[in-house]
Amino acid sequence: MPKVYVSRAHVQNENLGIELFPGDEVPAVLIKASPWLVDEGVVVEKGQFLAEAEEVTAQDAPEATLVEVPDGGDLGDVVAAPAASEEP
Repeated sequence: MPKVYVSRAHVQNENLGIELFPGDEVPAVLIKASPWLVDEGVVVEKGQFLAEAEEVTAQDAPEATLVEVPDGGDLGDVVAAPAASEEP
């Protein structure tokens, strides 16, 4: 089974009439015509692309906000600080 490559960037080859955007599958004819795309990491195997996308998504997930409750204090007095991604 041939490897499936996915574009990481906007790639255009006028001679072949190919225009790709990030996430598009790369036709084998483009890989054969321009193997440097793989060597330079402009296109990567589909599994690697999906793993990188999943990693980015995990990094963008909101983090839990730690709220310290004073000993013996009234919980009504505690105000949670906004998460780093939220507007104050």
